[in-house]
Amino acid sequence: MSQTRTLSAVEAATSVGAGFLLSLGMQAFLFPAVGLQATLMQNLKLAVGFTALSLLRGYVIRRVFERLGRRHPPGGGSKSGTHSLETGRLGKCTCGHISDRGSVGTPDGAR
Repeated sequence: MSQTRTLSAVEAATSVGAGFLLSLGMQAFLFPAVGLQATLMQNLKLAVGFTALSLLRGYVIRRVFERLGRRHPPGGGSKSGTHSLETGRLGKCTCGHISDRGSVGTPDGAR
């Protein structure tokens, strides 16, 4: 299933929104534990900066993998029109097509 750019952005935003809330909580807990003192406003600014970066990163990675998925379909199928049968004269090629022409992609049905 292919995902639209808009849905990719919504998914990334949802994930990053949850991460934003978690980061505020972690900053409030960890900063004092390591001797850092930050106001709520400083924590918010820091969290917003990292959240924006995380949103962009999540969206770009999602789009890269979406593009890679279209170039290399699952199961190693071929879009070039050359198919190979898994077994026998009547069989299914590696990309899922059913053929009764012997070994598709070889001359005269030779195996």
